[in-house]
Amino acid sequence: MISELSINVSQNGGACTYVLTGRIDSTTAPQLAANIHLEGVRELVFDLAGIDYLSSAGLRVFLQAQTTMNKAGGAMRIIHCRPHIQGLFSAVGFTAIMDIA
Repeated sequence: MISELSINVSQNGGACTYVLTGRIDSTTAPQLAANIHLEGVRELVFDLAGIDYLSSAGLRVFLQAQTTMNKAGGAMRIIHCRPHIQGLFSAVGFTAIMDIA
């Protein structure tokens, strides 16, 4: 299976939203990480409505983004998770340290 990830970014002042579609795995996670630019961002939102697969490589990208936002005093939210993605976040304990819906 060929891994594909579409990243659509919109920024409004200090708020930045990433709308993601496809798969986040060991092939596409580096692409996502390279496209996350947090300078001047106070609110970071990842919309995962279009994500059908998330691997540990993708989890690591979200954890790094959360750590960066925490250090900068900003906020990060992950929204519109499909049930199996929400279950993965819960299973690894991310729901205790991140705002995930």
